[in-house]
Amino acid sequence: MKLSLHPIVLVLLWTPLLIAIPAQGWGHAAVIRSTLLGEAVLENGAYAFLEHISDHYGHRMIGTEGHEETMAYLEKLLREAGLETHRQTFSYPGWVRQDSRAILLEPMPRVLRAEALGYVGSFAPVRAEVAYVEAKDISDFNGEEIRSRILLVRENVSYSHEDMLTLSKDHAVKGLLYINRVNGGQLLARVANRSGEETPFPVFSITQEEGLWMKRMLEKERSLLIELETRSEIRTMTGVNLIATLPGESGERVLLGGHFDSWDLGQGAIDNGVGVAQILEVARILKKHHPENRHTVEFVWFDAEEFGLWGSRHYVETTDVSDIRAMLNLDMVGRPIAVNAMGFDELVPELEA
Repeated sequence: MKLSLHPIVLVLLWTPLLIAIPAQGWGHAAVIRSTLLGEAVLENGAYAFLEHISDHYGHRMIGTEGHEETMAYLEKLLREAGLETHRQTFSYPGWVRQDSRAILLEPMPRVLRAEALGYVGSFAPVRAEVAYVEAKDISDFNGEEIRSRILLVRENVSYSHEDMLTLSKDHAVKGLLYINRVNGGQLLARVANRSGEETPFPVFSITQEEGLWMKRMLEKERSLLIELETRSEIRTMTGVNLIATLPGESGERVLLGGHFDSWDLGQGAIDNGVGVAQILEVARILKKHHPENRHTVEFVWFDAEEFGLWGSRHYVETTDVSDIRAMLNLDMVGRPIAVNAMGFDELVPELEA
C-alpha cells in the first residue's frame, strides 16, 4: 500500500461511527466500509490527482496562476462526481515574492542559497557583519555583540514580530538569517509573522549547510560581512475557500478539511498536496458508494493557510459552526502515527479508544 493511502483508509474507517449508521445495522455498515476501503486501495485516485496537479500546474502559492488552475481543476472533478460546490471568498494581507539576494562579501565572495520570508517587503541593499544567536528569548542576547549586525539564527528558533521591532529599535539589528532545520540544500519557505505586518528589516531562510558553515567560521573568530536586498511586496489579496457538501438528515455536520495553498519553492506536493488529494478522494468515494448519510459531510479546502490561517479564520468568523459534530484536518499526512486532539482534553479518551 502506498504511503498516502493510509489517511484515506483512516478517514473511511471512521465513517460508520461518524456519518453512516444505516438502518440495516452494523453488518451492512461493515459491507459499506469494505466497499469504501476497497475503492480507496484499488483505484489509487488520490495519486493520479496529485501527480496531475504537480506536473501540470506546479505550486499553489496564493495569487498565482497555478493556484487558480488547480482550484478550477479540483472543482471540475468534484462537480463531475456529482458534489455540490461553492466558493467562499475573503480578503487578507497578501505577499508577492520578487527578487531577493543574500551575498557573503567577506572573507570570500559567495552568493548564498537563501530566500526572503513572507511579509518581508522591499529593502535597499544593507551591509553588516554577522553575529550568531541561539537563544529563543531575545532578552538573553548580548546587546553589544548583536548591535548593528545581521543575526544568524540557529535551527528551530524563530522570533515574533514584536521581537523584531525590539531588535531593530533597541539594537539596530540589520537583518535575520534563519538556518533551516533540514539538510540537503533545502529552503523551507514560511512567513516572518502571521499577522501580515511588514518586517523592520530583511529576513531570510538560508540552507542548513551554508548556515552551519558560517557558524563554524564565526566560532573561529572570523568576521563575516553580508549584503541583503529584497524587492517583495505586501498588498491586499483575495483568497478562496472551496467547499463541497454531501447533505445529511440529522442537522449536524462532519467536517473534513485541509489547506489548499502551498509555497512556491516546490510543487507543494507534501504541504499540502497530499491533503488536497485525500479530501477529494474521500468525497468522491462517499458520493459514489454512500451519498446518503446520517450527518451532512462538508469538505473544505482552506486557502491562505501558509500566510496565517486566513481562510480558516474567515470560515469560523462567518460560518455558524454550532452544528459541527466532528472535524478532521489533513495536513501533510502520510503514514499517521497519532491523532492530535488540539487541546480538547475531552476528546482524548475517544481517540485513545
